[in-house]
Amino acid sequence: STNTTISEMKDVVLSYAIHFLTGDFPYCKEIRSFLHGYSGFMAVRKANDKNGADLNWFHRFFICVLSSFGGAILTPMWLGKPSSIIATDMTMLISLAVNVLVFYTPFDMGYKLGKLFPIKLILTIGSSLFKTMGMIGFCTVAFDVLKTNPAATEYYPIPIFGPIIWASLLGNMGPFFMKGFHVHLEKGMPYPFQAGLFWMPFYHFYVHDTEGPIGNYLRQAVDSIPWIPVGLDNRTFALLMVSTGNQLVGILQMSELLGSSFSPFVRVYNALFAAKPEKKAGLPPKNETNNSNNNGNQRKKPASKRKKKQ
Repeated sequence: STNTTISEMKDVVLSYAIHFLTGDFPYCKEIRSFLHGYSGFMAVRKANDKNGADLNWFHRFFICVLSSFGGAILTPMWLGKPSSIIATDMTMLISLAVNVLVFYTPFDMGYKLGKLFPIKLILTIGSSLFKTMGMIGFCTVAFDVLKTNPAATEYYPIPIFGPIIWASLLGNMGPFFMKGFHVHLEKGMPYPFQAGLFWMPFYHFYVHDTEGPIGNYLRQAVDSIPWIPVGLDNRTFALLMVSTGNQLVGILQMSELLGSSFSPFVRVYNALFAAKPEKKAGLPPKNETNNSNNNGNQRKKPASKRKKKQ
């Protein structure tokens, strides 16, 4: 019947969406890394080298590499892990390929193609998936390393801050290195920190905290919501929530939509806690005060300058 066919189609679409958002498809690592690198190299060219020849090629290449993969290159060392640019060939291979695509294609087709909205949308989706899987991976690695450390579990059954901080640093190490500590933070909390400090506690406690009260209460609260998808294990569900949130924000931050300054966390914070201007009792609005002063206190011409009446 028609209803059965529609229901089956919905199930198929939902299944494909879940597999994509959780990175469960062939060559996911390579595809998301390529799309993220393409997006990063495009951003550097738009900001620093629009003509493709304004910077020395070696200088430009490493700016692009660090802007795109700085987190994966620099963050692992904080936990004694090898940098991705040393541990795997994929980072450099993708960087070389994308560098040719963005700067050296005939008629500048690679750069012109990357500016088209449909391509930008695909790059944004792939980049958001790259960032999500990176945060999840770093949170998981930190948990696996620290969970057997007595100092990390002295106050709670699992390490609390280490996995969250390490994962949140991932999207900020490149800007720290490129811009400097103060420049990166001087305008407030950067969005990569906002996303990490919002999503990683949820993922970390929902998936890793199987003994403590926080994880148990969190899972019970989620299970009590009737529209939450059933049939997913804890990791897949938490990853799906984080990935969906990052995808929505990433798309909304496109220049054609709300722009890179958009942040749902800032908007919620401003709505709840931002100070609102208070009216001073007994005083009229400023414009009315100015008008009354101008009307009632106009300076009169000196008597010597007045025309004498004949």
